[in-house]
Amino acid sequence: MRKFVVLGIAKNIENQITILGDCLQAILDQRDGSRAFIYEDGSTDRTAERLLAIKDPRITIKTEKNEKEKTEALTWDNKPCRLERIAWARNKCMEMWETTDKDDCIVIWLDTDRVHRLNGPLVHQVAEQLMGVPIEIAAGFFAYSVNHKGEMYDTFAYRSESNALGPEIMGEEWWSSENQRKILSEVAESPQPTLNVVSACNGLAMYKSEAVRGLRFSALPTPLIEKYYKQIWHNQKAPCHKKLCQLQDKPTTHYQGVCLGRYCFSTEGMWYKNNSGYNQPVVCEWLSFHLGIRERGYMGLFIIKPWTDISGH
Repeated sequence: MRKFVVLGIAKNIENQITILGDCLQAILDQRDGSRAFIYEDGSTDRTAERLLAIKDPRITIKTEKNEKEKTEALTWDNKPCRLERIAWARNKCMEMWETTDKDDCIVIWLDTDRVHRLNGPLVHQVAEQLMGVPIEIAAGFFAYSVNHKGEMYDTFAYRSESNALGPEIMGEEWWSSENQRKILSEVAESPQPTLNVVSACNGLAMYKSEAVRGLRFSALPTPLIEKYYKQIWHNQKAPCHKKLCQLQDKPTTHYQGVCLGRYCFSTEGMWYKNNSGYNQPVVCEWLSFHLGIRERGYMGLFIIKPWTDISGH
């Protein structure tokens, strides 16, 4: 039975630390040798102090005051990109795990700002299901985390064959109510208990370690993201092919002298749109991470709808 390795990043979650500690212990108690790695950086409240007060030898806490200040993307008022900072922190947490632990394990990425108590035995049961399937078929699972309305709360990380395009390609249109309803209905109305996806997160994700070890997060387009979109662009049978071609056909690059995006790799590639209030094309950091899994030949990433998780978001 593989042990658990729980990874998480933290910032300004002072009031959540007690419940976070309970969540971590609920998971770690399920399997001998399990460990957790939490990276905190740049908090302005007592998060670092309270994290360091957790006295469990299985939980490694690293706190720093070197928060990434310079980011490529900036807000309209020249503030650093929050998404780049999150990706940077996640990569630091990956390094904490990879330099400390070399064993095969089940890796669990957990949002640390959760405000509920996690069901440890249920996590154990889901992990048993994951390990019961060859990695070529199932490399990772995601909880079906829902908000107070019963809707999947994390659409930003979501990509599927039918909803393959993100705001880095669609721009602000992606955030429209119509597009959000399309994503939410695809998940909610799926008749299957497991939904195969390209990317998701939902605040609670589980992977076989060999699928993710060595991968990194990025909040900006990467060569793997470029490859992903080019495959759709050149595949006339892809569900989003027509929409992508329309977006890429003579894109509007400037408006009244303001640059609206950029070709990140070549003018023969994708035109990426500035979005989400930034002066650069930004992308959910999970997409590059999950495309890295697919690049290794592991296509099996699934939202497990019975693994329902009530989000505090």
